[in-house]
Amino acid sequence: EKVGVPHTSVIGLCKSLASSCFIETSPLSRTCPAVTEDGKRSAAEGSPEAIVWGLVPKDGGILSDELATAAGAASKIGLAKAIEKKWLTVVKEAAPDDEQAAPEGDGKKKKKDEKKRVLRAVDAIEDTVQ
Repeated sequence: EKVGVPHTSVIGLCKSLASSCFIETSPLSRTCPAVTEDGKRSAAEGSPEAIVWGLVPKDGGILSDELATAAGAASKIGLAKAIEKKWLTVVKEAAPDDEQAAPEGDGKKKKKDEKKRVLRAVDAIEDTVQ
């Protein structure tokens, strides 16, 4: 394909010549690793976990919903990997009284809403991707 001839045409020609005993062939396979778009992005911007860690303020942390918005596509996997590496911790906190939902009309009390706050567990990290 690099020279403009389809791979299947070359294989067909070789099989035809081999069947007529003009050439001998043997199977050969080769794997060509390639960098994915995610890999290119990680090499340029850093690993998802490093991106997420960098978005968490040193003092007070950040609500997980806000972090998800700020981190975008790196949010879910980045947070999971950062927690796995013990770079970040997640704590649940009760929502303030003014943010709690009113009870539904069926008379049942709704469970208090809990917010998740993401906090830094370490002061510095080393991103081995970059």
